[in-house]
Amino acid sequence: MTKNYWDTQIHDFTLLNGNQWVLVAEKKDQEDKIYVAHHKGDIGFFDKKLQTQDVEIKLVHTNQNYAMNLVKDQKIYFMVNGDLFGPYEEFVKQTDLGIKPERFNYVVGKKNTLHFKDKPISDNVRKFTVSDSRNTIAVVFNDDKLQINNKTNLGTFKNIEKIDFPANKEDFYFWAKESENTYALYAYIEQKVSQLGSYKFSNAIKTLPDVHFAPSEKNWGFSYLNDKQESKIVIDGKEYDTNFINEVSLYAQEGKEYASWLSLEGKNIILNKIAFE
Repeated sequence: MTKNYWDTQIHDFTLLNGNQWVLVAEKKDQEDKIYVAHHKGDIGFFDKKLQTQDVEIKLVHTNQNYAMNLVKDQKIYFMVNGDLFGPYEEFVKQTDLGIKPERFNYVVGKKNTLHFKDKPISDNVRKFTVSDSRNTIAVVFNDDKLQINNKTNLGTFKNIEKIDFPANKEDFYFWAKESENTYALYAYIEQKVSQLGSYKFSNAIKTLPDVHFAPSEKNWGFSYLNDKQESKIVIDGKEYDTNFINEVSLYAQEGKEYASWLSLEGKNIILNKIAFE
């Protein structure tokens, strides 16, 4: 059956993998409602206000999954891939939709409860990050404890501000704030946490640096802008100047691992390369 969407004001229309799509709109004859549909048909009509508060109309998605906070009959729900979870006492605060279908996590409620799908896992969660495989989840609790997979405690680290898994890895790194603009870098590799140094960043940076690891995870590097507004590249804790593209790459080639980056000398672009032992 073909539906007529011409009588709608479209807020979001997103194409996903294959023939999947999701539409968020307002029907002209129901201006107090949000209309949501997807490739399988109608998801439904939802309230634009919670009591007197406007509901944020915001769809988040990956190639496989999509989600948004919705209000139906003045109750809060979290919609993922067309399914409604809830009702909840508050809107969902954090989500990780991942890159696999139907495997997602979110934090919701006054107790900041972490869920896998609609199953509650842990309370008092401040921050969490999940590996691409969804086999490892790193969780920071309100008391600054760091835990993986809801069972292994890694210690207490104050002011963790960023956790990230390299692509297709079960190990991760994290940044913890030590003082104004100064952050300590840690890595969890081979079931232990190691500190990889402290760095003072420019107060102009908006996000903390992404850290890149060689395939063996024995070597690492990142680029950043220091407190003097100088572009720097760090490889295994050693700093290098760069005045060109502020980016470093770590990779394997013919059985060896390397780091490389570009710099500018006069009018010449120089490829810098380090071979790891």
